[in-house]
Amino acid sequence: MRQVCWRSKLDFDVALLTMNATKYGDFAKHALPVAKKKNTGVLAMKVMRNIVGEKATPKELLEYAWTQEGVASALIGHNGIESLSDNIRLAQEYGNTKIAGIDREALEIRLAGLAGPHALCWAQPGYRDGCAVVKGGCHSHLT
Repeated sequence: MRQVCWRSKLDFDVALLTMNATKYGDFAKHALPVAKKKNTGVLAMKVMRNIVGEKATPKELLEYAWTQEGVASALIGHNGIESLSDNIRLAQEYGNTKIAGIDREALEIRLAGLAGPHALCWAQPGYRDGCAVVKGGCHSHLT
C-alpha cells in the first residue's frame, strides 16, 4: 500500500511563506514550486525583519520578494510611521515603474551570513510573533 502524506492531499488557497534574500529555509526553492503546481497563492513574510539596514536597503529587499516568481504580495511589519510611509512610497514606485531587475544572486551572497537564528530572531527556538526573545538578544518587536 502506498502511503501519501496527508498534507499533500489538502488544497490551500494561499500560503504564507518566509521569503527573504538570506535564503534561510530556502522556501523559494522548495515551497514555491509546490504552491505553483497546486495553484496556491503565496504571500511573502519576514522580507525585511532583522535584515534591513544591515547589508541591504528596503527597496532591494522588497523587490527581491515582489519579483520572486509565484509571490503575489508581501506582508511587512513596521516600527513606525516613517518606515510605513517609506514602504508605501516604494510600493507605489514599484507599481508605476518598470523594474530594471535586481541582482538576486549578489544580494543573496551579501546576506548569506545573516541566515540563521544568530541573526534572525524569528528563527530562534521559542520565538513567537509579537514577543521579544530576550535570551537570543532580539528585543525589538518589528525590526
